Amino acid sequence: MSSFIGCYHFDSSGNEEFNSFRSRNKSSVYREWLSSDNRCWLAITQIENTTIPIDSLEFTSSSCGRFHICFIGDIHNHLEIRRGLRFENWLGLDPAETIAEGLAQRGPALLLEMRGSFSFAAYDKDKQQLLLSRDRFGIKPLYFFWKKNILLFSTDRQKLSLGKTLARQSICNILSFGHDFAPVDFPKSFSSSISALPSGMVVRFNHSRPHDSVRYWPPQPRPDWSPLPIYRKNWAHTFLRQKIEEVVDQNLCMNSPVACLLSNDIYSYILTAVASCLKKGSVSSFSIYLQDESYNQGQQYSSLASYCGSSHHNLSISTDEALSWVEPALTSMDVPNVHFFHKYFLSRSLADQSVEIALSGLGADSLFGLSPQHRNVSILMAMQWIPEPLRRALIHIASPLLAKIISTSPKWDCEYLGLAMRRLTHDENFHPVDFPLTNWPLSPPNCITQKWGQISWVDLFGYSLPTFLIDSISTPFCNRLEWRFPFFDHQLAEITLRMPQRFHGNGNKLLRNAFKDLFLPSSLLNSTNHISLPMSIWTRGPLRQLCSTRLEILKTTGIVDSSFIEQIWRAFELRQISWRCIWSLVILGELARREFN
Repeated sequence: MSSFIGCYHFDSSGNEEFNSFRSRNKSSVYREWLSSDNRCWLAITQIENTTIPIDSLEFTSSSCGRFHICFIGDIHNHLEIRRGLRFENWLGLDPAETIAEGLAQRGPALLLEMRGSFSFAAYDKDKQQLLLSRDRFGIKPLYFFWKKNILLFSTDRQKLSLGKTLARQSICNILSFGHDFAPVDFPKSFSSSISALPSGMVVRFNHSRPHDSVRYWPPQPRPDWSPLPIYRKNWAHTFLRQKIEEVVDQNLCMNSPVACLLSNDIYSYILTAVASCLKKGSVSSFSIYLQDESYNQGQQYSSLASYCGSSHHNLSISTDEALSWVEPALTSMDVPNVHFFHKYFLSRSLADQSVEIALSGLGADSLFGLSPQHRNVSILMAMQWIPEPLRRALIHIASPLLAKIISTSPKWDCEYLGLAMRRLTHDENFHPVDFPLTNWPLSPPNCITQKWGQISWVDLFGYSLPTFLIDSISTPFCNRLEWRFPFFDHQLAEITLRMPQRFHGNGNKLLRNAFKDLFLPSSLLNSTNHISLPMSIWTRGPLRQLCSTRLEILKTTGIVDSSFIEQIWRAFELRQISWRCIWSLVILGELARREFN
């Protein structure tokens, strides 16, 4: 897989840093392009041990020569977009060519038509303007950093991280939630920290005037996402099923073989079953588990695959082999996340089987109601009419820490209550008092009118995306595997969020009814994703030295008080807190090792 890197300078005072950045990254560059005005530099980089020929990595430009573009990702409907453009002499089937020509003809409005996962940097030589953009959910990465009147950007965060300090807000997020959050808005002023470009946004940079950021999803000004005019259950089930089948089919229409990750949860099962129905006899599925597990998961997975009709492969990984992957996973971690090893474990297992594209059911639990957030937040929202003193007392009886977290919340609404529950989930016995959340992370703006949809939206952007998806998009750059997430199609998400909430229900009621003819004995299905790794046991045993090393580095930086680190470690050894709390500090230690040593 390839990625890209680049820089754009606003005036001549940034020339020295501009040239220094180019020189520093020269060893990883396979193709580069410098604008005729010497204002913008774009480069294509490539991961080690890749099988992509160097000659295949080329820059794409519009036919008029106005736009030059670097692009990663895939646009499912780019051939349909081509039919609406006034151009016929296409050189191939590269989506980047469609984007370059579309930008030349329609400008950034082209983004409203694009379906898929992508990030790109495009330079408009006529206006001397740089455009940066990401897909609606931020599936593909794009980071930037301001320095001495130049803008540095890359799809690989580590290429920008030399000598950069950690933002205090990021440290607060990592300690409170176990991961950082992508920003909702583009910063209005320069920052000394690396930032992710907000999802669903395009930003135009100009040397002669302030930058211009536009959110294209949800559209601004945004219309109400009111309930769809669907009045019967069978209509809802048919409509939803047709859309899911359409999205899965789009992800199967690739030049490379596509595999499905199959576990005994409802989402991966439906994904594999639908793919097998659409492409009979040509869909492969894989299940991954540790050899040391006490029961034979392989036989259970094979039974699931026989119902789906896929060509199935069980991958049994030994504990010793899995442990040998932890440190490489930590050092290659692009975004701080305590769950970093989960996706690395899956990605590397599949990559070793020469799988290039894998489908995952990630995101469906937030959309369809498996997440406990729908139940818990609904209960808390129902308490808003209770007088505040009584409400506070009732919550304190149920959970003193939850009561303490909620007391710092700016509002009593679905968004802040959802985040409060996620902080509690991180560990109910752990609260980083030295790093209070001065700014609560927020979700992108929306105008969803139903409570169910509001809770789903908060869970998508407050949990599914930052916890698992961010790690899914960073590990493939290390393991030559690309993940695809059909449930993160924006049209499917909009339909689900706007589906009348009387058709929803806890336990995936809507999804189960839409695919009830594909269902098998319920004893073979669990309600949650469960590829679990014994991180608590490993942290106290074979990973103890790795953790201690990173924690010692963290102590020397002064980012977190040494006594606080020692207190958390003792509490973990006494089994008073979970492994996630320790690894929140370990990943801070890893970032400190990179950025301060």
